[in-house]
Amino acid sequence: MKEYGGYIEFEHYTGKHYHQNAIPLNTGRNCLRYLIRAKKIKHIAMPRFICSAVTNVCKNEGVRITYYFINRELKPIGIEEFDEGTYLYIVNYYGLLDTDYVTKLACKYRVIIDNSQAFFESAITGIDTIYTCRKFFGVADGAYLITDSRIDEHIEVDTSYDRMAFLFGRYEVDASTFYPAFRQNEQRLDTIEIRYMSKITQNILRNIDYNYIKNIRNQNYCTLNNTIGKNNLLRTQKPIVGPYMYPFLINNGNYLRTKLKEKNIYVPVLWPNILETEKCESYEYYFADNILPLPCDQRYSTQDMLYIANTIDYFLQEGIK
Repeated sequence: MKEYGGYIEFEHYTGKHYHQNAIPLNTGRNCLRYLIRAKKIKHIAMPRFICSAVTNVCKNEGVRITYYFINRELKPIGIEEFDEGTYLYIVNYYGLLDTDYVTKLACKYRVIIDNSQAFFESAITGIDTIYTCRKFFGVADGAYLITDSRIDEHIEVDTSYDRMAFLFGRYEVDASTFYPAFRQNEQRLDTIEIRYMSKITQNILRNIDYNYIKNIRNQNYCTLNNTIGKNNLLRTQKPIVGPYMYPFLINNGNYLRTKLKEKNIYVPVLWPNILETEKCESYEYYFADNILPLPCDQRYSTQDMLYIANTIDYFLQEGIK
């Protein structure tokens, strides 16, 4: 029953979602779970260079996984051994994959594209595509799934009101104080069932100036690439729209990561599980240990990017190669 009067709640926004034709769900991993159930997937090919949360979804849903390796360009290798029609899970690392390459793969395989690091990348017609929101915007949850398939079960709408404290805390105080709450939220998202995106998250996403955010990310990415790109061992030639982070690959990257932390530049190891499961001589281990995902998002200015670049240059001159 509708309530009248009393205190006023959070504002209601009337803008549009960026991916308007997608199914709005609560997490990226549940987008995959949705596809598994809707398409009745029993076997899937996945890269070894992947977050354990993704593979855990498959294991929990009883899906058999065949793993493949990646090359220096972060592209799959050895997949020609897979049968035609195999479900092939492709991670668009840092948004570096081009559309033509993915389209060719889809001619032989049933491709699922993980665009969790490429929110602004347009979906390719006929290819199931997953987007997540938390890597790009200040929300506690939320994801989009583009697919023609539908699940045959009732799905409830999620709620997010009790997940927002770390976002407000960082906004008004600082990141380190509320980092434990952030980690707690991450752990909670591991266990929640498939639900539609919460009303709060949908509301926030309707109020975002997406063009502004794309432009800021583009500018910051270019600033980093123009200043430290000469030292980047990962070739990033493809123009990226609204990039996730700037992937700076350098030998001894993990040591540089610890030095940057001293200057309040926090650079994550995206998938620490790789350092436990893969061989030290593999590309997977090398990338996990040495790619520094540098922030280039809408919170920062050109001056911030120059600070990061100059700090890296300083440490490189000190002998990190």
